[in-house]
Amino acid sequence: MFAGVTLLDDVNLTLKGTANVSARTTVGDIPISRIPFEVTSDLKGLNSFGHTTSLSNISVKGSGGSGGSDFIVSPLTTTLENLSNVSLDTIEISLPVIFKDVTIGRAAISSFDLKPGDNSFATEFHYRPNNANDTTAQSFLTQFIQTGNKLDLLIHGDRDSSPFPSLTTGLANLELTTNLNGLNRPEIITHIHVIITLESLTTNLVLVDFDASGPRVNVVRYMLYDYISGP
Repeated sequence: MFAGVTLLDDVNLTLKGTANVSARTTVGDIPISRIPFEVTSDLKGLNSFGHTTSLSNISVKGSGGSGGSDFIVSPLTTTLENLSNVSLDTIEISLPVIFKDVTIGRAAISSFDLKPGDNSFATEFHYRPNNANDTTAQSFLTQFIQTGNKLDLLIHGDRDSSPFPSLTTGLANLELTTNLNGLNRPEIITHIHVIITLESLTTNLVLVDFDASGPRVNVVRYMLYDYISGP
C-alpha cells in the first residue's frame, strides 16, 4: 500500500468485515451480531510527485562524510508537489542522482515532512561518483562549476533510499526528472604558482600557491602540498 500511494495516482482500498450493533426498540435494546459489510474506496496517491521536481538556491559548501572528504557537499532547496491529501513525516531520505546514465551522487534530505500541496526541503547534494575518474561524472562537475548550462538530471530511488523497510519499496521505484543550472564560474582559479625547492628533489613534494575567486568572496589564497608526478 505504501508503494502504491507513493507511485500511483489512485489506490483502491476495500474495508471488509463484520459489525456488532445494538438496535434500540420500544421493548429495549436488541443486540445484532456479525453483520457483514464490504466498502470500497479510493485514495488519491502521490503519483511520484508528477515525476518531476525543481532545484534552487544551490551552492558549494565543501566536503563531507565520516572522514570529512568523502564527497563534495552542495546545499540546495528541493521543491515537490504533493497532489494527494496524504502526509508523510520521515527522516534520512537519500536518492541517487544520475547524469547521462552515470550515478554521480545522492540527494539527501534529513527531515522530510510532506504535506499536501507544494513542499520545499533543505537538501544536500553529495557528489560522489562510484568512479572518481569517470569522464561523464567529471564532465558534470566541470559544466556545473564553469558554465551556466542547464544540466538534465534523473533522480531514481534504490533500496538504500530510506532506513525504514515500509518505505523502501515505494522510494526504490521513484523516478523524478529535474535540471540544475551551472554556477558559471569559468575563472574560479585565477592564479597558480608552483614552488620547487631543494627538498622537492628528495621528498617529491612541491609547494603550490593559488588564488580562488567566488561569488561570495573576493580572493582567497590557499597553500598546499602536492606530489610531483614523473621524473
